[in-house]
Amino acid sequence: MRIRALLLLMLFVQTANAQSLLETRTASLVDGDYLLQGTVYLESFDDGSLDLRFDSDYLTQSNVFDVHVFLTNDNNYAAPIDVTDMLLVANIGSIDGLDYSSGPMTFDLPAGVGINDYQHIVFICMQFGQLHWGNGEFAAAVSPSLTMNAKLMLEGCLQAGSMTTELSANGLIPNQQPFAEAPWNYPGNESVASIPANAVDWILVELRDPADPTQISGMAAGFILADGSLADTQGNAGIPVTVGAAAENHFLVLRTRAHSAVMSNMPIASTVSYDFTTAVSSAFGTEQLKNVNGTFCAYAGDYDNDGAMTFLDFNAFISDASAINQYLGWDANKDGLITVADFNLYKSNASFLVIPELRY
Repeated sequence: MRIRALLLLMLFVQTANAQSLLETRTASLVDGDYLLQGTVYLESFDDGSLDLRFDSDYLTQSNVFDVHVFLTNDNNYAAPIDVTDMLLVANIGSIDGLDYSSGPMTFDLPAGVGINDYQHIVFICMQFGQLHWGNGEFAAAVSPSLTMNAKLMLEGCLQAGSMTTELSANGLIPNQQPFAEAPWNYPGNESVASIPANAVDWILVELRDPADPTQISGMAAGFILADGSLADTQGNAGIPVTVGAAAENHFLVLRTRAHSAVMSNMPIASTVSYDFTTAVSSAFGTEQLKNVNGTFCAYAGDYDNDGAMTFLDFNAFISDASAINQYLGWDANKDGLITVADFNLYKSNASFLVIPELRY
C-alpha cells in the first residue's frame, strides 16, 4: 500500500513538473569542409528553459575531431573562424576522432539566452585551425500545433446515419473560411482550391485551457465531412491547431453555421479521436446534444450563431425566406435553400441555450 502511494506521488510530481513547449525554430544543416546533414531545433519551454536539439536524422560520416557547436549571428566562416562573440553549446567530438557523434542529442542552453538571440548554428573543428565543419540557419519561431480529431453530427443535415453534402455538390461552399465575420471574428486565412466532395460545411475548432475553459488556447478552420469527421484544408484527417503552449490536454470546442456549438466534457489529448455522437454526456453541460433516433447531434436553428436560439434567429431566417442556391447562415439543413424546413428546425429548438462558456 505504501509502495503504491509512493508511486502515485512520483507520478503526480512528474506530471506537475512536465514542461510545455512554447516555440520552436528549425534549421537544416549544410556541409562545410566535411559531410554533415540533419535537422536541429531551438525549443523554448514554459519553465523558461531553452534547448538545442539534434533530430534523429543528424549524421556526420567523418570522424569528429574536437568539433565544437556554437550559436552565432555571424555567418562568415573563413578559417580560422573567430569565435569571440559566439555562444559555445558543446564539444561533440573527441580529440582522437573516434566519436562520430551522429543521432539525436539535446543540449541545455544557459539561462537568459532567448530563442531569437541567435540566427545560425556552426560546427567548428577547434583542434585543427578552427575549420568550418558545417552550419545551419534558423527559421522564424513558430508555436506548436496539435491535430484534433473528432466526430460530430449536425441535426439539420442528418440522414440515415450520415449527413447531406448538397452545399458541396452544388458548389455553394466558399473556398475561404467563413468565420471572419461576427460573431466569430476569426482571423485565420484558411482556404482551398476546391471543396472536398464529401464536405458538409466549414467548421471552426477551438482549444480551451484545461484549467479555465473560458480561455482559448488556439483556433483553426477546416471541414466537417458527411460521416461527421474532421478534415484540414489539405484533405488530411483532423484539423491542426496552433497553440500558445503544447499542454497535453485541452477542452475541444466545435462551431459550425446554423447549429449549436459544443465542448468536450473533459480536456482531451490530440491523440484521442473524440466522439460527440454516442451520448449526451460527451458534451460539457446539461442536454447540450440532441438525441435524434439514437444519434446525438448539435442542435439546429442558431442562425445568428450567438449560442441562444431566440426571436433574433427567426428574424435572420425570415429576412431571406425563399432564397435559392445561396450559402446562408440560416440554412439549417444545408441544401442551399431557405424554406419552411429550416423554420421547423429552428422552431423545434427555440429557447435552447449553449453553455455560458460558448456564448457570444
